Amino acid sequence: MKIKNITGSSKVSAKPKHFASWLQFWEHFAGQTLTRDKYWICPACGESILGSNFDGCHVQKVDSTDQKWYIVPLCDACNHRTDEPNVNVTLVSVADNNK
Repeated sequence: MKIKNITGSSKVSAKPKHFASWLQFWEHFAGQTLTRDKYWICPACGESILGSNFDGCHVQKVDSTDQKWYIVPLCDACNHRTDEPNVNVTLVSVADNNK
């Protein structure tokens, strides 16, 4: 799925309820854990990155009428990308923050 980062989302999206970070929020709702001291493949760039260097990133689907915001785990560098990478990863809706 093609995604795009939401620029400036950290300024308008407070920390998620009941979680220390958006990455922890994603882990909970995706049912997956990115161990901080292991290497993981970033779904956007394909690089092997230490888990502690991943962020829970606010994104939107590209080429979709769906304008919802989602959280995905991306490496720090990909969290600031301005292009539209294809990813194969679970997208967790920010709306789940109300659960």
